[in-house]
Amino acid sequence: MKPVSPGQKIRIAASDWNSMQEAADAFRMSKLSGGSGRPTASPPERFRNDGATAIPRYGVGCVSGAAYQGVNLVQQATDSGSSRLVIASAPCSPGKLFEGWTEGLHPVRVSNWAGVSIGDRIGAQVGSWDAVADAQGPMMVTGKLATPLVVALFVGQAGLVGPQITLAGLYAAPAAGCIAEITGCESDRPVFMGTRPTRTGLTNFVILTSALSVGATGNCVSDIGAEATVLAAGTTGYAVGDSLGVVKDSWYATANRLGSMEIIGLVGVVTGNTQCRVRITGKRGDNKIVKLSDGSFVVVESIEFDETVFSVAAGDAPGLTEIS
Repeated sequence: MKPVSPGQKIRIAASDWNSMQEAADAFRMSKLSGGSGRPTASPPERFRNDGATAIPRYGVGCVSGAAYQGVNLVQQATDSGSSRLVIASAPCSPGKLFEGWTEGLHPVRVSNWAGVSIGDRIGAQVGSWDAVADAQGPMMVTGKLATPLVVALFVGQAGLVGPQITLAGLYAAPAAGCIAEITGCESDRPVFMGTRPTRTGLTNFVILTSALSVGATGNCVSDIGAEATVLAAGTTGYAVGDSLGVVKDSWYATANRLGSMEIIGLVGVVTGNTQCRVRITGKRGDNKIVKLSDGSFVVVESIEFDETVFSVAAGDAPGLTEIS
C-alpha cells in the first residue's frame, strides 16, 4: 500500500482490507485488555466443522467430544450451558477443517449486540453459531466492535480442558445434562467408562455435556467445584441453594439434601425436566483418573472424612501396603 492525498480516489484489494481489519481488531483487543496495542491472542488450534451449516468468522461452536483423524469435531450448541467452546478464526464449510481459539481474548459474534454490555458474560446460543448473553457463560465481554462483534475473554472452563467418558451398558444418554455413573476407565487412555446410574445417592458420577450413544465417547464434567447444566426430573420443586443427588436407573438428578450438587441457577424446562445450573460440591468425594507406573490408568475416588477415625484390619484388603 502507498500513501494517498486527501480527495484522491483509491481502490483497496480485499486482501489488504482484511489485513487492515485484523490489525485494527488486534490493536483494539489489546487496548481493551490493558495492553500496549500489540496482539496478545493465543495461537489457534485445528478443528473440523461437524455441523450442517458453515461457521462464520468469529462464530462460536461447541466441541462435540468426538474426533476425526485426531481433530476435534465442532457443532452448534445443543445445550445453553455448554462451556467447551471454540471461536472460529475464519469461515468454514461443513466437513472442512478450520482453526479456532479455546482461550484468550478474541472477537466474538453475538446475536443481540445492542443488548450486550461490557462486563456481561456470554455463552453459546442453542442452534446458532452466535454467542448470547448468559449469566453463567464461560466468556466475559471486555469491549464492543462493530455489530455483531464484541471482544470477549475466556474466563470459565477452557475449550478442551476436562475429562471424557465412554458410555457402556444398554442405554443411550438422551441429552446434555444427563448423569452417568463411573464404572472405571479405559486402561490405555485417561477416559472414564460409565453407564446409567445403578444406585441412588452414588458419588462416582459425571455430568454429560451432550447426548451420548452406547459405545461413544463424549465430554463430561466431574471435578469438585466445576459448574455444569444438569437435568433434574420433573418441572417443579427446585430452587437456588437446593442440593441434587443421583437416582437409580435414571439419567436425571433429583432433590437430595445429602446430594453432591448445589443448584446455583435455574435455566428452564426441557422435555418435562428442569435444567439446573449446578456446582459439584463433592460432599462425598471426588473422582480422578490416575496414571500408574506401567502406563495404564485407574480411577481413584478420594473421600474427605470429617473427624472420622477408621482402620483397615489385616486381611481386609489383600495386597494393600500403604494407605494415605
